[in-house]
Amino acid sequence: MWGSFMGTYVFPGADASCPLGWVINQLEGTGWEIRSVETIGIHYSATIKRWYDNWMSNKKKIIDSYGEEWFRKWAMFLAWSVISPEQGSASCYQIVAHKNLRNFNRKMFIGEKPLSKAANQ
Repeated sequence: MWGSFMGTYVFPGADASCPLGWVINQLEGTGWEIRSVETIGIHYSATIKRWYDNWMSNKKKIIDSYGEEWFRKWAMFLAWSVISPEQGSASCYQIVAHKNLRNFNRKMFIGEKPLSKAANQ
């Protein structure tokens, strides 16, 4: 529901409902190597809560500038975006990836120096 509301009223055409596995498959299928994936939904929730508080504290200014309907749509979206990750019904992910190239220094992750240039060719 949250994704449908967002895609209709907040970011038309957006789709926030892509499963993590689908996103990873798309990245790997186009030559990216996944380094790490972290669930950051609760961090997102905490950030959005601050945005929501700021939005609500500026209610009159926003309504005067953009109208009641715009204010209410965004208030609902922001509130929903705070609650959803807290209850586990939505999340977001931080994906760290790099182009899957032979000369990428993968050894840096274990504290070693990369292969020499001659060895990479």
